[in-house]
Amino acid sequence: IYVMALFLLIVTIFVGVDVNGSKSWLDLGFVRVQPAEFAKFGTALALARYLSEQQFIVNKGQWFMSLIIIGIPAVLILA
Repeated sequence: IYVMALFLLIVTIFVGVDVNGSKSWLDLGFVRVQPAEFAKFGTALALARYLSEQQFIVNKGQWFMSLIIIGIPAVLILA
């Protein structure tokens, strides 16, 4: 879900439809979808999976990887 959401966010940058001054929608013909909503769900699941596989000791590497998981969709949404 996370990877598909990232793919949809990248596609939106290039072929997104402008709605009310925001190019954040994909027009599928019969419906318009906003991939950022899927990205929220996918990011939460990806972060939960990553953190569930880690030990209870929090280190800098885990913080960095958590920020990467959250940061990639955030940057794509802002783009």
